[in-house]
Amino acid sequence: MLALNAISKRYGDVSVVEPLDLVIDEGEFFCILGSSGCGKTTLLRMIAGFDRPTAGRIMLDGVDITDVPPNHRDVNTVFQNYALFPHYRVYDNVAYGLKVRKTPEAEIRDRVAAALELVGLSGFERRMPAQLSGGQQQRVALARALINRPRLLLLDEPLSALDRKTGEQMRQELADLQARSGITFVFVTHNQAEALSMASRVAVMNRGVFEQCSTPFELYQRPQTRFVGDFVGSMNFFQGVVTEVSPDRLGVEVLGQSRIERRGASDLAPGDTVVFGLRPEQLRVSLLAPKDYENGFFGQIERTLFLGEATQLSVRLKSGERIDVKVPNYLMLEDKVMGLEQNEDVWVVWSKGSGVVLHA
Repeated sequence: MLALNAISKRYGDVSVVEPLDLVIDEGEFFCILGSSGCGKTTLLRMIAGFDRPTAGRIMLDGVDITDVPPNHRDVNTVFQNYALFPHYRVYDNVAYGLKVRKTPEAEIRDRVAAALELVGLSGFERRMPAQLSGGQQQRVALARALINRPRLLLLDEPLSALDRKTGEQMRQELADLQARSGITFVFVTHNQAEALSMASRVAVMNRGVFEQCSTPFELYQRPQTRFVGDFVGSMNFFQGVVTEVSPDRLGVEVLGQSRIERRGASDLAPGDTVVFGLRPEQLRVSLLAPKDYENGFFGQIERTLFLGEATQLSVRLKSGERIDVKVPNYLMLEDKVMGLEQNEDVWVVWSKGSGVVLHA
């Protein structure tokens, strides 16, 4: 439905978006995830028509819209600050686009009612924006964007101004809204939880390029670069050397210890330098040495950090490196790990199938 062909953006000598390609299918909830300054909002503004690409083409349903003005594209945008008219009631904010198009009043009334029902704001027609909560204002902005029935809806960090609880609620509502409307969503965010919980596919952006474009599960379980592994969740990284390569297993030596991993880059060879990554939640601490089906590092507990549903332990290994372990608190209590003290000797262990091996 949407295709970006070698699209790029430069401001003088500064490259904000490197030439990149992207194809988004109809009905997708697609997310562009990245830190501030990575180029994701600039990319969204080019799709919307607010910024013109330095090079490349934008295709919508097979039609080149690169030079089409924003108000003539079948694309609507929900902005980070919602951009509601403060002196208009909810009804007039939602109806604004239809009134500009001189839509008959009877049709406007019916479509405003349907749009407000879709976002759960029936009965709020006479409210002013200042009388609404942040979540309700966002729903008004969504209704105003959806009432024009666009082929594509762009959302620029729409949840960033909400508190955590409201933001979590709105994630579910946005996902449900996209499924009910069938409209293709392109969602820009720096928040990994938003991307993983709502999107069907996520493109991780870094310094103007896509590091990886995959399903949320693939991004989290099989990151292709060190940046993706560390940005989507968190990960402990160690330098390693490939010792064995076969169709069903990959041998890697890390910190002087050899271990077998089941996942890794397919083009590696013995002797290659690699990066070995372990997520904190894949690990556990034990007073006992690893079993045959486990790997392990020996070290001392340096500090603990209570996170509510889990406790994060920082363990200083004999090599001098630090490794973070995140253990659900119900397991901590069962294993009586809460009684462990700072500087106590422990093993950090994990199953041999855990971890990822990446090109150095």
